[in-house]
Amino acid sequence: LGCIKCRAAVAAINNLISTGATEAELELAAISICVSFDIVPRDVCVGMVKLATPQVVYVLNTTKYNEKIICNTLFGLCKSKLPSWTLDIPGHKPDVVSPVIGNSTYRILHFSDTHFEPEYVEGSPSTCDHPFCCRAWGDAVNENTTYAGRWGAENGICDPPLRTLEAALKSAADLEPDLIYVTGDLSPHVVWMLDEDDIRASVVDTASTIRRYFPDTPVAYALGNHESVPVNSFPVPAAYPDGYDMDWLYSLLEFVWKDGGAPESAMDTVRKGGYYHWSPVPGLRVISINVNYGFHENWFLLINHVDPTGQIEWLKQVLLDAEIAGEKVHIIGHIAWGSLLDSYSHNLNKLLTRFESTITGIFVGHTHFDELQLMWDVKDNTRAVGIAYFGPSLSSNGVKSPSFRLYEVDGPGGSWTVRDSLTYSMNLTLANAGEDPAFPLAYSAKETYDLPDLSPSSWADVIFKMAMERELFDEYFRHYHSFWMEPADLENCDTGCQKKLLCGMVSGDKTDNKPCKRIEALVPGH
Repeated sequence: LGCIKCRAAVAAINNLISTGATEAELELAAISICVSFDIVPRDVCVGMVKLATPQVVYVLNTTKYNEKIICNTLFGLCKSKLPSWTLDIPGHKPDVVSPVIGNSTYRILHFSDTHFEPEYVEGSPSTCDHPFCCRAWGDAVNENTTYAGRWGAENGICDPPLRTLEAALKSAADLEPDLIYVTGDLSPHVVWMLDEDDIRASVVDTASTIRRYFPDTPVAYALGNHESVPVNSFPVPAAYPDGYDMDWLYSLLEFVWKDGGAPESAMDTVRKGGYYHWSPVPGLRVISINVNYGFHENWFLLINHVDPTGQIEWLKQVLLDAEIAGEKVHIIGHIAWGSLLDSYSHNLNKLLTRFESTITGIFVGHTHFDELQLMWDVKDNTRAVGIAYFGPSLSSNGVKSPSFRLYEVDGPGGSWTVRDSLTYSMNLTLANAGEDPAFPLAYSAKETYDLPDLSPSSWADVIFKMAMERELFDEYFRHYHSFWMEPADLENCDTGCQKKLLCGMVSGDKTDNKPCKRIEALVPGH
């Protein structure tokens, strides 16, 4: 799909709307087009179209933007972007000094993209006609069909069963963490058939399962793009009077997130926009941001993309208050900042540059892979000021092992910086063959990459070295998939693949591609 075809499709929909087509007529037309593509079964077309049509019609009737901007925002096509906007940044930035490392260790557990599938069927096809498998779809099978194992699918596209989440939590409990971060995407990927009750059930069931294994450990949550119906759609306040709002979810989060330990004082912003801050331990403030209000696949941003819930202004004030109080801050969210809309991404990077002495950790998920992303000084993109840690997913999708992360952090009385990042992975092949479904330590980032520390500058040195030392990059690529050993059928990451991954690792600001250009130029044979 190119720019011209996208514009034509949007124009055609707008024309149908302007000529008085009803929602039912639009649905029939969209379903017919979807079925004609013969990419997914009819029930997927019907389900997704019926979920999306009312919102799409509303947004197209309400937005002031043309087809080029719509296509660029939602699909990255065409060259016309949403207008930029800027955030005023407070002055009087403190001098940047090396953190003073204390002598206590605080252990933070990180789960992301758990996506457990309540209708998982062991022995069902893991390769099928539907976008996600391992359910009783009744799709045709052949000699190439693979099947769901007890703990997940080694091949094919599937979400894990609840027992895999329970096995991961059981292993994680042995690590005795002090705090838990859960960075979103709890519901299964069968998005064409989920309703609000399904999303609420995923939120409650996941939280209650975590609480079963960690009855006394504080849990900080962030919202993923799969925590809405349809997926990615988070209405902006301008749409609330017309019946499009998030009260059906945010009112529930108030109770679930308070059970995790967040205080009542944090609930005003949860009800307002699904974001909050709290201090689970003296000296550390955890800020959970709802990045769906900066994510390009949220079509409601075509109505208002300029900090629609006031979250970025609020974040600025919370960071300023933390700085004055002498607190350190960890920011949790679902999607890395380099994947957000231009201005949203850049303004977050401006805040990070200003508060680099306060923000000591950024933790995200979304991609399912074991990744990193550097952020740079917005006035000097050769000086790294932050590092985002992507929590690897529990979902395997046939391309990785179910995994979770533990951070050893310089704890109370110290700098609250990450000392080491420890990844724990299930050997899915062995577990499905009948061995213990354990999650042993897969690797230590500090040891594997021979890091003197896990500061942004040390990570930058290692990441740029990966461009020149193929063996080092291959080690990263193996962990990217969370595999215990290099499988023979693991995709070959050629020069183009290497450059793409390295570029993503240094592109924490959507508006600045110079770090990407620098690292690509170092890859032999570029």
